[in-house]
Amino acid sequence: MDEVVLLLVLLIMSSVFLALGGAVWVFTRPVEGDECKGEDPNAEYEIDDKGKCVFIKCKGGYVDDGKSCVVPKEEEEEEEEEVFIYDNSENFVYEFIVNEETERPIHITDIEADGVRVSSEQLEINQEPKHAKCNSKAGKYECEGDNYGINDPEPADDPHMKDLTWSAWKEGQGEVGDKVFTITMPSKVSKFTIDYFRPKFVPGWTIKENGTEVLSTSKGANKDKPTPTVVEYIIP
Repeated sequence: MDEVVLLLVLLIMSSVFLALGGAVWVFTRPVEGDECKGEDPNAEYEIDDKGKCVFIKCKGGYVDDGKSCVVPKEEEEEEEEEVFIYDNSENFVYEFIVNEETERPIHITDIEADGVRVSSEQLEINQEPKHAKCNSKAGKYECEGDNYGINDPEPADDPHMKDLTWSAWKEGQGEVGDKVFTITMPSKVSKFTIDYFRPKFVPGWTIKENGTEVLSTSKGANKDKPTPTVVEYIIP
């Protein structure tokens, strides 16, 4: 009889410990967007959509040299400022230049001009996205041809946009003064609509039309939602 009681007590205690262990796992498991600790002490990391701890950017005072975050070297010579000559007799050229840096590196999922997705022929990437040219939320969709995630059509069979494609820049890119991309249109644009993955990935832009500044905006809030975050830019 004593052995039966002991066995029952052991079974009950095992069940309690299993339940407690499960509760601890549920409430302490990593959540997408949470900060985490990576191998580089000079970098910032966070949990991605697959639950992995991934590099986001270098901490202040450090730059990414492709292998790790290091103290930047002083540039010996200043780069010559590019001078662009525009011929607006036929086309309208729109430059997107960063005037306020994002809280996190830029992530863009889609760009439309007056309600129509910008094509590869109309889009020129001036600063190549080093983190991801084309990535997708569920990791199950690849961009068509040589498209970037920023202008690739989303999966036609996914009306709820659960598998967004996007392009992502790295820490050290998208700094103030950087021209990130240029859009050339056959006629004047009234409104650009840009979808970003999260509000904290939205930079402040200076938008130029044929070399003349027409709009200046502020960066997005340091928040994770809504996702995607849609921002409209009205061109006067």
